Amino acid sequence: MKKTLFTFFILLAVFVIFGCKASSSETQSKSTGGSESLQSSNLSAETLSKVEQSGSTFTTFDSRGNRITNFSSPNMELVGWGKDFFVIRSGTTFYTYDIRCRRISNITIGGATTASVENDSFTVKVGSSNYKYNRNCKRI
Repeated sequence: MKKTLFTFFILLAVFVIFGCKASSSETQSKSTGGSESLQSSNLSAETLSKVEQSGSTFTTFDSRGNRITNFSSPNMELVGWGKDFFVIRSGTTFYTYDIRCRRISNITIGGATTASVENDSFTVKVGSSNYKYNRNCKRI
């Protein structure tokens, strides 16, 4: 019984020590751009609160207002952003990117005049018709 109880407390102590360090590293990783594996586990829980365009540079911000990352892409225009992706446009081609500025997909839509983004989809107006697409550029 004493050996079992001792083992339990040792395991509990190891869990508390390493559990706290992982949590602390995860927080530090998010704020300093640390390891990808720690960040990717929390990206699904994060939401995109804002995307800024300055010239050809696009910068993403999380729900706490912290800068996540940025990238440059010339001749692109920011269309808008949803909860976990954003859309940029170059002529008749629309590109979707995730919260870390990694391209998800793209689609070319001839005759598109306007576009808007909401939560988990974006809408493109062609003539008098509106077409709705998900973040993977699949029509819904």
